[in-house]
Amino acid sequence: MLYWLKMDSNIDVSGEYITQNKKFLHWNGLGRVLVVSEKNLYGLWKERAWAEWLALGSGLIYLPLEVYKVVAKFNWEHVSVLVANLLVVGLVGSVMWSSKRTKT
Repeated sequence: MLYWLKMDSNIDVSGEYITQNKKFLHWNGLGRVLVVSEKNLYGLWKERAWAEWLALGSGLIYLPLEVYKVVAKFNWEHVSVLVANLLVVGLVGSVMWSSKRTKT
């Protein structure tokens, strides 16, 4: 598996030398993101309110960057990522809105 990920090399894509500390920080960050994503998936599966808020927030946090990418360098890849994220945020928001309205 490490062969395919090319983690045995000490050179990254920009040609810069990667130290062991950088590798540790990258893998540590990836591990934390995966743990939070797993907890979020569990919470969404069990219909927890905190998971809906986390999903909404994690979708909304990327919107300014995606809008900037579309404006700065227009291409269909950037537009499709923006539209997909808007659909996900809209879906999560509508689920939260409908669950709020049915509880009251």
